[in-house]
Amino acid sequence: MMDKKSIRKQIKEQRSKLSKEFAHMSSSIIAEKLLNMDVYKDAETIYIYMNFGEEVITENIITDAIHKRQKSCYTQSCRR
Repeated sequence: MMDKKSIRKQIKEQRSKLSKEFAHMSSSIIAEKLLNMDVYKDAETIYIYMNFGEEVITENIITDAIHKRQKSCYTQSCRR
């Protein structure tokens, strides 16, 4: 069984091999699904990470939250 560190490393390597087009398309699909969820629509406050590197692009979600005037908390993850 792989340890947590090895799994994260493997996933990061796989993610870095994806094309930019695929990453943008996938991020758009994820954002659209989230933005259409009742739990998101009804939320008064959301907490979201700003994307870093090859992570899911969260810009559309953040923009939507600002326009809907939800109380939003953003953070950028720190590299160790």
